[in-house]
Amino acid sequence: MTAQRGQIILTQAATVMPGGTMFLVVSGENYNHDQPGLRLVVQVVGPQLRPAAGAYLYDLGTIGTAVLVAPTTLPSDWLTGEPMGEVDSDTMDDIATRIARLYL
Repeated sequence: MTAQRGQIILTQAATVMPGGTMFLVVSGENYNHDQPGLRLVVQVVGPQLRPAAGAYLYDLGTIGTAVLVAPTTLPSDWLTGEPMGEVDSDTMDDIATRIARLYL
């Protein structure tokens, strides 16, 4: 199953880091429908990488921290499997608003 908005996926395909990299899917239903082969994502880092991750971070609790300053797109087939975690709709709305403020 391809990841949907709010899901945090661990992938080996998008990184050279041992153990893989976690990404939070930010794109919603409309984007995903228009771009079925892509997902807009932000990286999620653990506590050990947080100091080096940048200045615009969003705490996701025990799962990690989302790095909002660098959204990117990834092929949707890189983002498959069971989610490592899920973010609720209100939090996703807040994250999307913050990212939009950076780029609009």
